[in-house]
Amino acid sequence: MNSLSSIALLTGSAPTFSFSVQPLVYLCIVTFIFMLLFVCAHFLPFPRLLLFTVLPFPLIVSTHIHPLPHPLLFSAMPFPFIVSTHFFLFPCPLLFAVLPFPVIVSAHFHPLPHPFLFSALLFPFIVSSPCLSAPCPLPLSPHLSLALCAFPPVHCWDYRRMVVRVSGVPVDQELQFTDRLIGSNFSNYSSWHYRSTLLPLLHPGSPEAASPQREPPTSSACSSPSTSPQTHSHRVCEEQLLKEYELVQNAFFTDPNDQSAWFYYRWLLGRAEREEMISCVYVSREGERVVVAFSRPVNALSVGLLLVVDGQPQQVNWRSAHPRLRHSPMWICDLPPGTISDTSNEHNLTVHWTERHTHRDCALYTGRSESWCRDSATDLELFRSELSVEKSSVLQSELQSCTQLLELEPQNKWCLLTIILLMRALDPLGYEKETLAYFQTLKEVDSMRTSYYSDLCSKFMIENTILKMEYAEVRVFSLCEKNLSTLCHLDQLLLVTHINLSSNQLLGLPPQFAMLQCLEVLQADDNAIENLEGVYHLSKLEEVSLRNNNITQLSDLKILTTCPRLARLDLRGNPITQIANIQSQLAELLPSITELLL
Repeated sequence: MNSLSSIALLTGSAPTFSFSVQPLVYLCIVTFIFMLLFVCAHFLPFPRLLLFTVLPFPLIVSTHIHPLPHPLLFSAMPFPFIVSTHFFLFPCPLLFAVLPFPVIVSAHFHPLPHPFLFSALLFPFIVSSPCLSAPCPLPLSPHLSLALCAFPPVHCWDYRRMVVRVSGVPVDQELQFTDRLIGSNFSNYSSWHYRSTLLPLLHPGSPEAASPQREPPTSSACSSPSTSPQTHSHRVCEEQLLKEYELVQNAFFTDPNDQSAWFYYRWLLGRAEREEMISCVYVSREGERVVVAFSRPVNALSVGLLLVVDGQPQQVNWRSAHPRLRHSPMWICDLPPGTISDTSNEHNLTVHWTERHTHRDCALYTGRSESWCRDSATDLELFRSELSVEKSSVLQSELQSCTQLLELEPQNKWCLLTIILLMRALDPLGYEKETLAYFQTLKEVDSMRTSYYSDLCSKFMIENTILKMEYAEVRVFSLCEKNLSTLCHLDQLLLVTHINLSSNQLLGLPPQFAMLQCLEVLQADDNAIENLEGVYHLSKLEEVSLRNNNITQLSDLKILTTCPRLARLDLRGNPITQIANIQSQLAELLPSITELLL
């Protein structure tokens, strides 16, 4: 029995209530009037001071060009919403004092206020688009730090970077900030990324000391991290790197399945990025050609290449090895007829790279048909960074720690991949057998990425073979029975004359294969090759063996017409051999061939 029933029983009558609805009606009318005033469609000039103090649901809906008042102050609103479109100018200061759920949804071009201050917001959300700007130093709010901890979207990090830049916050202070975030949550990938951009500023590897007042980077948090902490523009001193190894190890031992720390660890293990330079100059007297190789892909048509022969600048046209390669690490030019064809003369050539203020010399001696000047991959530490004794011992200790972790987490793909990278950093040739075994385990553990692991393993096997070739100082390159699924580092094979790619898993020869400008014999039996796109303008190529592949059409072989010296072609075991009159068609297509095997 409720209280009303009790009163009725005691008094013998039903209770009566009387109250006036007049104040409520007035309040509704006033609220309705205010709503009409502020819901506008086009050009409504607002007052200079727009003050809301007692409105329960203030709504400002504006379209097109609506200048809001100088100070826009919300002091006691439970649910303020500002919905704007197109060009919505915010006030010059925008202050939220005690709002529980402030939401600003802005579209297109919205300059934010002079100082943008959140002082006591429980759930601040700012959704803004392209042109976000703030013209003066802004105070760092603890609530922004809270948002970065709890809600780490890219926009928050972009906003923080902007605030840090205009406020002149020291780099060391920002690094400490990442320490706090990482300490509270190892899974905060953005914090690890931000740390990778701060370390080169605070702990540079170059002799020049970093100033703690240098500004942190302004790039977006979603952009890719630096290629490696060893790059010339992002080099980190070794002492700090060793400390970072310890920090990140604590992270992935705490949660081995979290990818954030593993990605950062992979960045720490990154190889040194090569200095931009001319790595090789090759001269052929017979073809009167000059081939220039660079340490990185460039566009020779825009970087300013100048060829000088015997002190005389030459007017030449540079081209890449293949028409599809607009940015290429290798460029070729043909000299005017008779420039270097006489074998009784000696010639001195110089290639100037005017953009980088560097050059490379090459001498073509009497009686020589070709000459080159290059740096070997071993001299340049092309595939791994040179390790000091201290760093080598630390990485060896890291390898042991990861091996122990793998014993506890045998199915952890991140641990397996990191062990491979550590082995590559320490001794790629010495750990080759173990690396292959770990790759096989990776494919079983993470079968969804089998192709990725196959390509990465192929890359490492090619690197090892190049190193072995460099040590042997030969021009014969064998990659048979390596289970290769892709080809890479082909710019390092400029001088190779014989290559064996048999018994692999190759589906084709990519455009980069055309960089093998000295190739004479190509053997690629027992693959699944369907196209020969990379066999393009190889002027010295004489023999091609493609037994047991997947060449099906005559058009697949049309690219071979660009190789004028081709005399022997082996197509046994290909579907194309089943085509009627294929021998006569091939003889017509490739008249230079003297030995055709079908």
